[in-house]
Amino acid sequence: SILRDRHNEYIVSNTYIDCSDSMRKSFQFRIYPNKKQEVALERTLSTCRHLYNDALAERKRNAELNRLQKSFDLFPWGYPEWINYYDQANQLPLT
Repeated sequence: SILRDRHNEYIVSNTYIDCSDSMRKSFQFRIYPNKKQEVALERTLSTCRHLYNDALAERKRNAELNRLQKSFDLFPWGYPEWINYYDQANQLPLT
């Protein structure tokens, strides 16, 4: 993630889990972009922020519209015919 600290400087942080040791490792880098890079970075971060906020608003709106729907149909097209494999195996001829 990229963020600004209290001194208005950019900090890039990256966290991952090392699978061999099951440890969480984190790295932080301070970057000093030039003016052109800073404009591009601000535009990208602003776009990401707006996309996130719009997606969150849409999700909240959908949750509000569907709050009365309490059930969840696992098979909306109808329940499948269940196969009893034990009975099916007993019907097979022994060779």
